[in-house]
Amino acid sequence: MFRRSLPVVKCAWLVLGLLVLASAAEAQEKKVRVKKLKGTVKEVSEGRMLITDAKENAEISLVIHKKCEIEVLGSTDIAYLVPGVNVHFMAELNSGLYAPDPLKEITVCNITEKEGTLCILADPTKPSNKGPDAVNQMEVRGTIKTNKSGKITIDIPSERIKKSQQVKITLAPDVKVLARFTDLAKVQPGDAVEVRSGTEQEPGVVMPRELIVTLANPLVPEEKPDKKGPAARKTTAKSSSDK
Repeated sequence: MFRRSLPVVKCAWLVLGLLVLASAAEAQEKKVRVKKLKGTVKEVSEGRMLITDAKENAEISLVIHKKCEIEVLGSTDIAYLVPGVNVHFMAELNSGLYAPDPLKEITVCNITEKEGTLCILADPTKPSNKGPDAVNQMEVRGTIKTNKSGKITIDIPSERIKKSQQVKITLAPDVKVLARFTDLAKVQPGDAVEVRSGTEQEPGVVMPRELIVTLANPLVPEEKPDKKGPAARKTTAKSSSDK
């Protein structure tokens, strides 16, 4: 009887051991979990950010994993809206993809594989309005093609119809120009940082899962190089070919 029960006893001890290890791992995970860490950017580079913790006034290194959800928020100067800049907005458009009313808010953004170009109904659950004078609330994300005194043409490549769509809008005099990016390209020292969630890898090193950065200053357009000198002309030509 004792010999037949021995495997059962060993199995029970094995299960108990696994439960203990699982509990220890869970406790360790809870121990290093980080919530709502706030600070200010001190240095930023690809895949890493050094911040000053607002609460402890200590330096913390953030290791930015590729799966980290990043949101960079801010505002821009209206002069930032030049050809080549990506924008996102909601507007009522007619059948010719023209907005009869001036746009009061527009957001500068980056276009990614996850958040690509689009021109769709803002509420796809509702049928679109029909007729020559009908307008529909649309969500638009594309690239500025032209901007002539606030009259902007947005280029939206479409794989479905194999050609670009063009949306035309007019900016209101008091238009609000916001910024929202999903990478750290525009982040600079002095910007505010909030880690919504993450884990502490070791003392002073945190890997965020959710990261929000608020830009300290509005974005302004880059100064154009002086085209008079040979070096400036060479730089300009190189920039054009890169595009």
